[in-house]
Amino acid sequence: MLAALLVRSKTSFSFALAELRKRKIEATIVDAAAVHSLHHLEMAAELAKKSLADGTAVSARLEMEFLLWLGQSSHVEEAIRRAGAKDGEAAWLVLFDEERREGDEKIKQLAGELKLEIMKEEEKQKTYPRALHFWRVKNENLLFEQMALCRIRN
Repeated sequence: MLAALLVRSKTSFSFALAELRKRKIEATIVDAAAVHSLHHLEMAAELAKKSLADGTAVSARLEMEFLLWLGQSSHVEEAIRRAGAKDGEAAWLVLFDEERREGDEKIKQLAGELKLEIMKEEEKQKTYPRALHFWRVKNENLLFEQMALCRIRN
Protein backbone atom coordinates (compact mmCIF):
# COMPACT_ATOMS: atom_id res chain seq x y z
CA MET A 1 0.00 0.00 0.00
CA LEU A 2 1.14 3.53 -0.64
CA ALA A 3 -0.08 7.09 -0.48
CA ALA A 4 0.64 9.50 -3.34
CA LEU A 5 0.14 13.21 -3.98
CA LEU A 6 0.66 15.23 -7.14
CA VAL A 7 3.02 18.07 -6.22
CA ARG A 8 5.18 20.87 -7.56
CA SER A 9 8.38 22.08 -5.95
CA LYS A 10 8.51 25.63 -4.63
CA THR A 11 12.30 25.39 -4.75
CA SER A 12 14.09 22.21 -5.82
CA PHE A 13 13.20 18.54 -5.59
CA SER A 14 16.81 17.90 -4.57
CA PHE A 15 16.12 19.50 -1.17
CA ALA A 16 12.99 17.39 -0.64
CA LEU A 17 14.70 14.15 -1.68
CA ALA A 18 17.70 14.87 0.57
CA GLU A 19 15.34 15.62 3.46
CA LEU A 20 13.47 12.33 2.97
CA ARG A 21 16.76 10.43 3.02
CA LYS A 22 18.05 12.35 6.06
CA ARG A 23 14.83 11.63 7.99
CA LYS A 24 14.87 7.97 6.86
CA ILE A 25 11.35 8.20 5.47
CA GLU A 26 10.45 5.50 2.95
CA ALA A 27 9.20 7.89 0.29
CA THR A 28 10.33 9.31 -3.01
CA ILE A 29 9.39 11.85 -5.68
CA VAL A 30 8.94 10.85 -9.33
CA ASP A 31 8.17 12.63 -12.60
CA ALA A 32 4.41 12.90 -13.20
CA ALA A 33 4.97 12.45 -16.95
CA ALA A 34 6.19 8.90 -16.31
CA VAL A 35 3.11 7.91 -14.26
CA HIS A 36 -0.09 6.70 -15.91
CA SER A 37 -2.20 6.10 -12.80
CA LEU A 38 -2.18 5.36 -9.11
CA HIS A 39 -2.36 1.71 -10.13
CA HIS A 40 0.90 2.23 -12.06
CA LEU A 41 2.59 3.53 -8.89
CA GLU A 42 1.19 0.63 -6.87
CA MET A 43 2.46 -1.93 -9.37
CA ALA A 44 5.97 -0.46 -9.33
CA ALA A 45 5.87 -0.53 -5.51
CA GLU A 46 4.75 -4.18 -5.45
CA LEU A 47 7.46 -5.20 -7.93
CA ALA A 48 10.04 -3.35 -5.80
CA LYS A 49 8.87 -5.01 -2.57
CA LYS A 50 8.81 -8.44 -4.21
CA SER A 51 12.31 -8.09 -5.63
CA LEU A 52 13.65 -6.93 -2.24
CA ALA A 53 11.94 -9.87 -0.52
CA ASP A 54 13.16 -12.53 -2.97
CA GLY A 55 16.72 -11.19 -3.25
CA THR A 56 16.57 -10.12 -6.90
CA ALA A 57 16.63 -6.37 -6.20
CA VAL A 58 19.24 -4.16 -7.84
CA SER A 59 19.11 -1.68 -4.94
CA ALA A 60 18.96 -2.28 -1.20
CA ARG A 61 16.53 0.65 -0.66
CA LEU A 62 12.81 0.40 -1.42
CA GLU A 63 12.55 3.91 -2.83
CA MET A 64 15.40 3.33 -5.30
CA GLU A 65 14.14 -0.12 -6.30
CA PHE A 66 10.73 1.49 -6.90
CA LEU A 67 12.32 4.10 -9.17
CA LEU A 68 14.16 1.37 -11.08
CA TRP A 69 10.89 -0.47 -11.75
CA LEU A 70 8.97 2.70 -12.58
CA GLY A 71 11.83 3.85 -14.84
CA GLN A 72 11.88 0.42 -16.50
CA SER A 73 15.60 -0.07 -16.06
CA SER A 74 18.13 -1.93 -13.96
CA HIS A 75 20.49 1.05 -14.26
CA VAL A 76 20.09 3.82 -11.66
CA GLU A 77 21.18 6.70 -13.90
CA GLU A 78 18.79 5.66 -16.65
CA ALA A 79 15.88 5.21 -14.22
CA ILE A 80 16.51 8.67 -12.74
CA ARG A 81 16.67 10.19 -16.24
CA ARG A 82 13.42 8.50 -17.24
CA ALA A 83 11.30 8.75 -14.08
CA GLY A 84 13.11 10.98 -11.59
CA ALA A 85 11.44 14.24 -10.55
CA LYS A 86 12.40 17.26 -12.64
CA ASP A 87 12.43 20.76 -11.16
CA GLY A 88 9.64 22.97 -12.48
CA GLU A 89 7.52 19.99 -13.54
CA ALA A 90 4.67 18.17 -11.82
CA ALA A 91 5.74 15.17 -9.75
CA TRP A 92 4.32 12.48 -7.49
CA LEU A 93 5.31 12.35 -3.84
CA VAL A 94 5.03 8.66 -2.94
CA LEU A 95 4.94 7.43 0.66
CA PHE A 96 5.32 3.66 1.07
CA ASP A 97 3.58 1.22 3.46
CA GLU A 98 0.79 3.49 4.60
CA GLU A 99 -2.88 2.68 4.91
CA ARG A 100 -4.69 5.05 2.57
CA ARG A 101 -6.78 6.84 5.20
CA GLU A 102 -3.81 7.47 7.50
CA GLY A 103 -1.41 7.91 4.61
CA ASP A 104 -3.44 10.70 3.03
CA GLU A 105 -3.09 12.92 6.10
CA LYS A 106 0.51 11.93 6.68
CA ILE A 107 1.54 12.63 3.09
CA LYS A 108 -0.15 16.05 3.07
CA GLN A 109 1.75 16.96 6.21
CA LEU A 110 4.97 15.63 4.69
CA ALA A 111 4.44 17.68 1.50
CA GLY A 112 4.11 20.83 3.60
CA GLU A 113 7.25 20.03 5.59
CA LEU A 114 9.15 19.49 2.33
CA LYS A 115 7.88 22.81 0.94
CA LEU A 116 6.02 21.06 -1.88
CA GLU A 117 2.89 22.62 -3.38
CA ILE A 118 -0.03 20.17 -3.58
CA MET A 119 -1.61 20.39 -7.03
CA LYS A 120 -5.36 20.45 -7.57
CA GLU A 121 -7.24 17.20 -8.14
CA GLU A 122 -8.25 18.14 -11.72
CA GLU A 123 -4.58 18.62 -12.66
CA LYS A 124 -4.02 14.92 -11.93
CA GLN A 125 -6.23 13.86 -14.85
CA LYS A 126 -4.16 16.00 -17.23
CA THR A 127 -0.93 14.19 -16.32
CA TYR A 128 -2.14 10.60 -16.78
CA PRO A 129 -2.51 10.45 -20.60
CA ARG A 130 1.05 11.76 -21.09
CA ALA A 131 2.56 8.59 -19.63
CA LEU A 132 1.32 6.29 -22.40
CA HIS A 133 2.97 8.57 -24.95
CA PHE A 134 6.06 8.87 -22.72
CA TRP A 135 6.46 5.06 -22.57
CA ARG A 136 5.35 4.60 -26.22
CA VAL A 137 2.52 2.19 -25.46
CA LYS A 138 -1.16 2.20 -26.42
CA ASN A 139 -2.77 1.18 -23.13
CA GLU A 140 -2.18 0.56 -19.45
CA ASN A 141 -1.91 -3.23 -19.82
CA LEU A 142 0.96 -2.87 -22.28
CA LEU A 143 2.62 -0.39 -19.93
CA PHE A 144 2.46 -2.89 -17.07
CA GLU A 145 3.73 -5.70 -19.27
CA GLN A 146 6.63 -3.53 -20.44
CA MET A 147 7.47 -2.64 -16.82
CA ALA A 148 7.34 -6.27 -15.67
CA LEU A 149 9.62 -7.36 -18.53
CA CYS A 150 12.18 -4.57 -18.18
CA ARG A 151 14.59 -6.64 -16.08
CA ILE A 152 14.75 -9.29 -18.77
CA ARG A 153 15.74 -6.75 -21.44
CA ASN A 154 18.42 -5.00 -19.38
